[in-house]
Amino acid sequence: MEVDQAVIVAPQPSSFHYQPLDHSKPSIRFIKVLPQLTADGRIRCEVSHTTTGSEIVYRCLSYQWGEPNAATSREIELNGAPFIVRKNLYDFLRILWSNIGYNTILGTWAAGVWWIDAICIDQRNTLERNHQVSHMGTIYSEAEEVVVWLGLASIAKNKVKNLHDLAPSGSETGGIGSNQRGGTYLHDRRIVGRRVIRNEYWNRAWITQEIALAQSVSVLVDDLLYGFPELVDLLSLLDIPWRHTHFDQFVGIRSGTIDLSKRSLVDLLNHFRNRKCTLPQDRVFSLLSLCSDVNGSIRVDYNMSKDQLANQIM
Repeated sequence: MEVDQAVIVAPQPSSFHYQPLDHSKPSIRFIKVLPQLTADGRIRCEVSHTTTGSEIVYRCLSYQWGEPNAATSREIELNGAPFIVRKNLYDFLRILWSNIGYNTILGTWAAGVWWIDAICIDQRNTLERNHQVSHMGTIYSEAEEVVVWLGLASIAKNKVKNLHDLAPSGSETGGIGSNQRGGTYLHDRRIVGRRVIRNEYWNRAWITQEIALAQSVSVLVDDLLYGFPELVDLLSLLDIPWRHTHFDQFVGIRSGTIDLSKRSLVDLLNHFRNRKCTLPQDRVFSLLSLCSDVNGSIRVDYNMSKDQLANQIM
């Protein structure tokens, strides 16, 4: 059965029950996508427990959750039980599943283990969320790679096989868009490039920490994969203006021209004041692993009111 048939399965309430994490340790969960679908075509995953600092090689996903919408939510199977995920995450899991068994980078990813917050944290358990968010900096910094998922491309894949095809003829990246391709070919790729830098993902509060602390960052659009420096070079070759955008800030962070290591929390809050988050507390919690002046003096507690959190900052 093709995985795409799973979209016709009406999602039911999740019946998966989390086994509690040991909050006396830096305990975390990992997930792995399994090669065999369920009988009705749902993606199957398994979840396991470990601690940060273990020898396990894993990757972290950095992505947009998207709005909660029952009509577009998808049902997967997690350790044999139904589990509901939002569409953007489902699309990523589908990409992983479709690459299982291939001797490619995506095939290697598909065979590996992942930390994905929507699945690896019991989002209904506030104590667990507090525990996991307080370890978020370690989780992302210890990952072998942080993968930025920008979602499915909205231009047909037969038009966009690879952004490498966008480089001007004779360029060092391998001859993107030779003159024989014609203006429409290059125009399509510029559209994709603009959509990359205008993606709402770059406005998220949490990604500042996720990208800044990463050992390595890759960007995935549909099943097209780019290293972050490579993507920056390709966008420049396409003559797509990205300076003074949210994307530009992450170019600076990854290149080292923007140094966050000695910034105070107040300075970081001001610098990233336009970032978007669902919960007001996350504007602060998303920066705690980056600031130089907190050192545990502000605890992650989603039961705190905005006023209580403001008092801790002051």
